[in-house]
Amino acid sequence: MKAIASNEKGMVVTGTWVSEGHTVTFIILENNLIKVSESFQGGVWKIHGKTWSTSKEVSFIEAMEEQDRYVKWGYIRTT
Repeated sequence: MKAIASNEKGMVVTGTWVSEGHTVTFIILENNLIKVSESFQGGVWKIHGKTWSTSKEVSFIEAMEEQDRYVKWGYIRTT
């Protein structure tokens, strides 16, 4: 598994970012695809003892833009 994917527009780093019960993980796949997995364990979900989660495979550019947003919003990389 690659730790970093980059091109002239930017980079995506493999790892997990967290903020207030929301966890987002980026995994670099082959063919310029990035797997983005999210889970949420807070607010209403916590009251009901449930966890919401989803995952998707996106292009490098889409993953880069999404990861940049989370960093700007103050998410902290844990792995």
